Amino acid sequence: MYFRETENDAVMEKVDEEGNIIGFSILKVSALKEKPLSIELKSHVT
Repeated sequence: MYFRETENDAVMEKVDEEGNIIGFSILKVSALKEKPLSIELKSHVT
C-alpha cells in the first residue's frame, strides 16, 4: 500500500500493490478554500 498524488494538492489516493484505489486522504482540511471539495478519482490500472 502507498499514497499517490492526484490533480488536487489536498488529496492523495491510497492504492494497493496492484494500483487499485482503496481509499484517499484529504490533507489540511481546515485550510481548504474551496468548499465543498470535489475531485474525480481515476483508475491508473491498464
